[in-house]
Amino acid sequence: MPGELRFFAKGGMTAARPDVELLQELKTFQPHVVVVVLGGNDICTSSSPADIVSSLLRLQTQLHEAGTTRAFLQHL
Repeated sequence: MPGELRFFAKGGMTAARPDVELLQELKTFQPHVVVVVLGGNDICTSSSPADIVSSLLRLQTQLHEAGTTRAFLQHL
């Protein structure tokens, strides 16, 4: 099954404030599947569960608008 794999990453980015250039690259590439790796910048003691969920739902919408059909979340 031929395909293409690309890595789009930026250290220090959060789900609440995704990098605009990175989102534009995703819109250009239009991946079917995206794996989002969450880290301490997203989930920490100062983050409320409601804020985390809100950020992730907003990111899901942005990924869908970029042409992604599936997004998987992973926490380090």
